[in-house]
Amino acid sequence: MKHTPKILLVGGCDRMTPIFPEAVQVQRVESRRYSGNGSIRSAVARVRSGGIDFVILLCRWLGHPAHDALVNACKTKGVPFVRIRGGASSAVR
Repeated sequence: MKHTPKILLVGGCDRMTPIFPEAVQVQRVESRRYSGNGSIRSAVARVRSGGIDFVILLCRWLGHPAHDALVNACKTKGVPFVRIRGGASSAVR
């Protein structure tokens, strides 16, 4: 059985989700600025549980405490992550 990589995309809003190949499963945590659930604790818990393979942080819409909590969780679990300085439109470029 083939493993489907799970990507966690954190920040921004759902209407600006970059397009990903069908071979990956994308989970979103929207920014509170865009009326998202802002559930950073849930995102951190998903990383810590081993259920996430890669994290994308859209830093423009992510507060420092949320950023730091996610980066620390990724480093602790050895989950690779990338910081995008802008929002979702920057991630597409």
